[in-house]
Amino acid sequence: MNTTIQQINNLIEFRQAVYQTGLASNQDALFELLDALIERPHADCAAEISMSPLFRRKWGSLYKAVETGQVNEGALATLFVDQVPKTGVQVYPLDSTMWAHPAARTLTGMVYSPSPTRALKRHSIVQGHEYSVDRNQTSKGI
Repeated sequence: MNTTIQQINNLIEFRQAVYQTGLASNQDALFELLDALIERPHADCAAEISMSPLFRRKWGSLYKAVETGQVNEGALATLFVDQVPKTGVQVYPLDSTMWAHPAARTLTGMVYSPSPTRALKRHSIVQGHEYSVDRNQTSKGI
């Protein structure tokens, strides 16, 4: 069992590795954007994210970071997988979300799936695109 100090050091090392190997350009702005997104996960717009105290730049740099920043997906995937404990039972609850397209008859890849309906206060079946874990990534061992 790790002590609190060891856990904090592991977190610091992980964050430093994300910054150094996971972000290729506009690292500072992208890293602050990640922190702001963690702090405000339910932000309604980019301006709200840019108002986070963790995003210390002007709001325009948020857009620049998204437009011109580069992310090394392979390095990030490796960093994330390395965080998974190697011993003991691991439980991974997954969620999927439906983006309903009831009138879009010509879109490809649509499925029927249950989706919460606030107006009815229950789940209903809708036609649309389902967002979840990428099956191609899971087959690669990620």
